[in-house]
Amino acid sequence: MFFSRKSGIKKHWTRLYKTSLTDLNALIEEDHPWRDWAANSFPDGTAQFEFNSAIRILAGSDNWDLARRYLARSIEIIDRIFDEDKLTSPGCDLRYPANSATCRRTRAYARSLLGDVLDTDALLRASREFETYLLKHDDPTDRNEQKNYGWIAGIHLSLIGNDLARSVDLLDRWPARTGDNKRHYSVLLGVMTLASGPSAEHEAREIIGRFETFFDWARDPRTKARGGEHLEVTIGPFELALLRDKYIQQQGDDLDWKRVLADYSR
Repeated sequence: MFFSRKSGIKKHWTRLYKTSLTDLNALIEEDHPWRDWAANSFPDGTAQFEFNSAIRILAGSDNWDLARRYLARSIEIIDRIFDEDKLTSPGCDLRYPANSATCRRTRAYARSLLGDVLDTDALLRASREFETYLLKHDDPTDRNEQKNYGWIAGIHLSLIGNDLARSVDLLDRWPARTGDNKRHYSVLLGVMTLASGPSAEHEAREIIGRFETFFDWARDPRTKARGGEHLEVTIGPFELALLRDKYIQQQGDDLDWKRVLADYSR
């Protein structure tokens, strides 16, 4: 099944790219990721910033040359993080192993965008690390935004990594199911229904309709400013684009990044 809708979102990504291009060109020439490296307690965030910059570039343009430089630097940062065992050092250790999960997730996507096969083993390991962190800090009354990101990421990663049983288990244990989370829960449940086997035509149409509506909301660069706080900026809707390609468009593991990115920003 193939579905395509014009939403007007593309022009907003293009405008963001054009207005930030000068800064993006300047930033890639600087050594800011390495400044105060020893004191950086959020190096996984530094790496993800580089990755997010690449995705925003590709959402608003076809400037792959600049995007590749950001992707390569994201990988370079993560490689250094693991080489130095930085994530368990004082200051970083409080977020371990969620910070490790962020690194594995980001590096797998960056390497694949640069030409490697998507490492689903790394994605599943990241999903398990997010879960380990969440269980270590288990408090059913805590609705911390970062912890919510971890639950969502763990579910997304298990689906992208082809572990349906794991994704079902995590979705069932996701504690925050109100507001936009409730919509996200319904969308992911629908994806799992499609992933588990053929569905009745009317049921499939309903699932796809819910997904498309939510996807349009999630990938709109204006959503965060409108109060869409439950989903990570950039990488959250980026993963929804992957899920759409895999399960809604029924491309399976036939991954084509240009197709996925076109869906992300259309």
